[in-house]
This record gives sequence, structure tokens and C-alpha cells, in this order.
Amino acid sequence: MKLNIRENDNMNLLFEMANIRGKYVKIPHRLNFSFYFSPKDAIESKDICHGLRVKPLFNPEKMSIDKAGTLKLHGDWKYIPGEDDKNIGAKAVKEMKKFFSDYKTLFAAVWEKALPPDALYDYFRGVIQFDDLITEFEFYDDYKDNMNNFKSVDDITEFVSTYNLFDLWLD
Repeated sequence: MKLNIRENDNMNLLFEMANIRGKYVKIPHRLNFSFYFSPKDAIESKDICHGLRVKPLFNPEKMSIDKAGTLKLHGDWKYIPGEDDKNIGAKAVKEMKKFFSDYKTLFAAVWEKALPPDALYDYFRGVIQFDDLITEFEFYDDYKDNMNNFKSVDDITEFVSTYNLFDLWLD
């Protein structure tokens, strides 16, 4: 997981946000955007009241937290483009939202501290496989007999919903 620092009001604020460059994503495939994500109690979120979200930017090569937009992963899924993303087409935004919708449970797991951010980071980069990702959930030891049979994110979603293991941020 990468940590980012920016200057704000003459103070250095540490952002405990994992960043994933789209060019390094292997699962599901290379993306035409990059993004930041974090657990809800990251330093950057402590003074800000908001729900589950990510900070995307349409650049698979370079990243800057100052230029990232915001995408809510609940409610109206409001997208606020970043500084350099004002002229991104509706199709690209729709594809980005679909990616986050498909993997929302995993982002919710990180947000709710049920899954370490570095595990999700490694999963998207293809460093670990789905079976390895499953073992990283905080409740894996209690439910491994069930979880070892999971084949998809939908399996995780259904299981978490059934046992109410963390907030899925369902609308």
C-alpha cells in the first residue's frame, strides 16, 4: 500500500489511502483510470463525515490525490470529477462505475475494516488470487469451511449479508 502526503494550510497531512494505478490492474483487466481507497478511520477521513467512497482519476499512468475526483459507492453514486477529468465521456464514467459496482463488497470490506487494504491492492494487481483474498477477511477463521467454497464476489456479498458481518452499504 502506498501512502501519500500533501500540504494543506502549512501542515503535512498523511493520507492512509491505498492507490492503484489502472495500468497495473490485472483483475479484472487493465483500467483506463486509477483510484485511491481507504478504511473509514484513515487519518484523512477522521475530520470528514462521509460514507463509503473512492477517489478516481482518469489517468492509468500517474496519480495525484489533489487531482482525484470522488465517487460515492452508495445512495446516488454521485461522481465529482477531478481537476483533469472534466471532459471525460459518459461511457468512460459508466464503465468506471460498473467496475466499482462489481467490486463494491470488497471496497466496503476495506472501509469497514473487515479486509486489509493491502490485500485488496494485491488482489487487483494479480499478486494474490481470489482464494488468497478470501483468507484475508477478519472473520475467515470463524467461517473458513463456508468461505473456502467461494468463487466470486457475489458469494462474499451473499454470505456477508446472511450473517450481517459488516455494512455492505446497500441502497
